[in-house]
Amino acid sequence: MHQGSSREISAGLIGCTFQMSGLRLQWLALIVEAVMRRREFMAFGAATAIWPLATRAQQRAARIGFFTPQSPDPSWIEAFRAGMSEHGYREGRNLIIALRSADGEKDRYTELIGELLSFKPDVMMTWSTPTSMALKQATGTIPIVSISGDPVGLGLAASLAHPQGNLTGFAILSVGVETKQLQILKDLNPNLARVTVLTNPTNAVNAPIVSSIKNAALLAGIVIQVLQVEDANELAKAFDAATTDRSDAVLVLRDDLFDFKRRQIATLAVQAKLVTMTGWSEYAHAGCLVAYGVNFSDLFRRAASYVDKILHGTAPGDLPIAQPEKFELVLNLRTARALGLTIPAPVLVEANELIE
Repeated sequence: MHQGSSREISAGLIGCTFQMSGLRLQWLALIVEAVMRRREFMAFGAATAIWPLATRAQQRAARIGFFTPQSPDPSWIEAFRAGMSEHGYREGRNLIIALRSADGEKDRYTELIGELLSFKPDVMMTWSTPTSMALKQATGTIPIVSISGDPVGLGLAASLAHPQGNLTGFAILSVGVETKQLQILKDLNPNLARVTVLTNPTNAVNAPIVSSIKNAALLAGIVIQVLQVEDANELAKAFDAATTDRSDAVLVLRDDLFDFKRRQIATLAVQAKLVTMTGWSEYAHAGCLVAYGVNFSDLFRRAASYVDKILHGTAPGDLPIAQPEKFELVLNLRTARALGLTIPAPVLVEANELIE
């Protein structure tokens, strides 16, 4: 073979080797690219598998167990729903409310609380001192948003600023309210001399309130008669006693028993020709003459913000117990006419609502 031919063959072999190496590199590149794409696809598949689960977890409906001593005023519940709506919650979409009412029967508390616990609520909501105490005894773990008289004084919370346990919400420290009620009675009747206070001794929050009323009455020159009523059957006797004592008015302390019998109280008061002062507007709507106290619709709306914070991970013990910000004076003018009373102009001007 000629030397030139050998060189040509060698050059050809080298060229073939380079071509084969190029092909291998191309194949390797294609294989690597395919592997990378497969990994990206698998990663995307895993992400798409996880994402719906995360979305469903985020969209899980909040479960609120609502325990009430009696059927709540519709405006209160609507205020709570409105408050929850402000924070993005809608019933039927991401909110479930299970409501249980004792309808004034305290012996049903255990049964109804058991039903709510089986509902597995994220948060429990209630109002009144007795129901708050019953819920606190039933659970030390489920968060409770409560509207009650004096949660610290009754041992439901360590302090207003730092509750520490599983209960928070609102404290209706009533001392100032009842003092204001006596002043309104005095404005209605400048000759006011004797007032009967209707209280339920089984309600632990009422004893210090009665003491406060007595102190305020002493300064105002008013004589106080305290009548203790534990049973609805005793209401008629209580009004007979107030009439016998020649009381000018009856001041009804807030209590589940009285709330449930507010229409009966209004009827007995009109029959006895006695002015009634109560703590909730619902009493005035039921026929009592005057109500001065906390605006509960406002409290229920504000309670929704506490529920929202808890649902987002804040411990109830870290949420300070707040106090009412809005109060209301409601007068029933129909009852005033039935009693033959003329409401002084300054009291009419101060009223938030007049029931014609």
